[in-house]
Amino acid sequence: MKIIKKKKNTSKRNPKKESIFKGLAEVLNQNGYKVRREKLKTGHGWRVVSGKCKHEETSYIFVDSVLGADEQIEFLAEKIKEFGMPIPPELVKELPVYLQ
Repeated sequence: MKIIKKKKNTSKRNPKKESIFKGLAEVLNQNGYKVRREKLKTGHGWRVVSGKCKHEETSYIFVDSVLGADEQIEFLAEKIKEFGMPIPPELVKELPVYLQ
């Protein structure tokens, strides 16, 4: 009997959008938040959304990895704005117009 391993579903990410996401994550990181992409629990009885969490002394921003790249970027940009953090001008230029 031969065991066949399933390949992981590796979806390719847009390099430009990935760069923007990482830049926004770095802004949050520099201000004391660790950003993590996670496939958040779904199903009957669960209602989990991306958001902020604190565990012991560490603050986290969880981003649902099921969301599209644009939604992930928008979520991080909104959190940065909500927390009153400055975004570097070179990164602002890279954001979609509606987020600038």
